[in-house]
Amino acid sequence: MVSAPLSLPDNPIMLGLPDKFKRWRLYQNLSIPDVVESPNRFVVQVMPTGSGKSLSCIAAHKLLESRRTFVLTATKALQDQYNSDFNSLNPSLIKGMNSYSCDLHPRYTADMAICNLGLYCHMKDNGYCTYYNSLWKAQRSPLVFTNYHYWITTNASDREEPVFQTPDLLVLDEGHKSFDILCSLSSVRFSFEELEELLDVNVPMMYSPDEIHEWAGTQRDKVDSMIEVYKPMVQGRTPKAEDARFKARKMTYLRDAFNTLTSMDDGWKYGRDDKGILFVPVKYIPYIADECLFAGAKKVMIMSATINKKMLQMLGVKNYSYLECPSEFDIQNRQVIWIPTISMKYGISESELINRWILRIDQIIESFPGHKGIIHCGSYDRKN
Repeated sequence: MVSAPLSLPDNPIMLGLPDKFKRWRLYQNLSIPDVVESPNRFVVQVMPTGSGKSLSCIAAHKLLESRRTFVLTATKALQDQYNSDFNSLNPSLIKGMNSYSCDLHPRYTADMAICNLGLYCHMKDNGYCTYYNSLWKAQRSPLVFTNYHYWITTNASDREEPVFQTPDLLVLDEGHKSFDILCSLSSVRFSFEELEELLDVNVPMMYSPDEIHEWAGTQRDKVDSMIEVYKPMVQGRTPKAEDARFKARKMTYLRDAFNTLTSMDDGWKYGRDDKGILFVPVKYIPYIADECLFAGAKKVMIMSATINKKMLQMLGVKNYSYLECPSEFDIQNRQVIWIPTISMKYGISESELINRWILRIDQIIESFPGHKGIIHCGSYDRKN
């Protein structure tokens, strides 16, 4: 007997979703049942801006009766927007430690806290740590909003037990960014300046995995010894304690990086320039995605306006359902217009780039008097 296709309630409110969502958007009658009814573990949806991707994934969470749903975003701003839009569902919001103040030493963020060095903190153990309280809530919540960086690095951490239980539903919003983020987080970078300043070491030319293993192992042992030296010095609020805390935290990052390199093989690519060295696990990205990004989730919903099948292949995604929805907006209202502005040639200064961009942006704004617009920047520095 063939079951009837899933039919959505008349409106989102009838599904227990927030009152602000009074009607379904166009194509949500396709996108939501596609997630719920697909026999495939991976459900890929190409949905344009304004099609209601956030409502679709939370509706799927409700219809699947998921006991544990994680929604990943590429930016903290979108993470906060999810939390605001669906706050009535009592979700959990968890970010990286650098987004929280240390409750023992409020001048610092939680990633600089002494507990990260294995030292006792009474604030954490007695339930007064903002970061760990947020983490403990997220570990018990059926709906969690977090970001790719935190999710991947947490799953990649060397712990005996996983931090989070396996999700019933994992949602990758802005899914087209997941591959670049995964590559960036999986790579190991060292600047020559950093290594010389912290370890007083020069980096030799290395041509084989064995040479890299030996060098990385030596440096890891050196870092471990230095961390033990810094541990007794980090207590208190003196300038000496502040400096020790900063250097000890830096050392823990270096230790993790060196530890990774002690097991690298021919599946990694290695390069260097006059500023530093970079190691990228090119061959292992699909395996890293499986372990640290998809993390055993029973169902994975990948959403984006621009994701393509080649990127899915690079992530190791196979046997997936694929739904592509056309845009609701008239083609005249979503044109992409290329305006040649500057040649990106070697040697051009940052100030010259910015001055030409500002001039061109001013010309565009003057051509549309009375219109509102958004200027997208590649970084917070550029925005400012």
